[in-house]
Amino acid sequence: MAGRVSPLRIDVACDGEHIVIYDSQKGFFIKIFDTEGNALLTIDKSPDVEPIPFTDADRAGYLESVRLNEDPRLFAQISKNARFKEHHPMINHVQLDDGKLFVTTNRTLGDKHEMLILDLDGRILETLFIPLSSHNPSRRILRFDPYVVSNGTLYEIVRNASSGIHELLATELTQ
Repeated sequence: MAGRVSPLRIDVACDGEHIVIYDSQKGFFIKIFDTEGNALLTIDKSPDVEPIPFTDADRAGYLESVRLNEDPRLFAQISKNARFKEHHPMINHVQLDDGKLFVTTNRTLGDKHEMLILDLDGRILETLFIPLSSHNPSRRILRFDPYVVSNGTLYEIVRNASSGIHELLATELTQ
């Protein structure tokens, strides 16, 4: 594997009024544009957000995820050659819903994942720790975890381990 684990991300989210680009290579960095492409605001909370260490348990979880979800040849290569970073990227994913940013980080509390809810001015409205069953530790660039936030609810597609059938889970994100 040429890159370092876990990968940095540059991605986009949009609604009918805003385009949001986040760049975890720059830290906790989000840029908001209107639908004409005019820059409205830059949010950089990098100095305010504590880095999340990439632990031995994270390494083991990442390798297990690759073993379960990827080609065996890729697993063999990664398990021998991966260079793990000291810290996780500050942003895992951003969703935009109802004029709010739902920012998933790699911070966990037990089996729950941190989600920060920010307004479009960059103020943190709430910090949640939610079950995020669809989270894939080895999600690579240009691949996404199968979840979305809509009308204040987190919807996930998760494979039921006992039946093998994919199910839709809904979690209310209350404020």
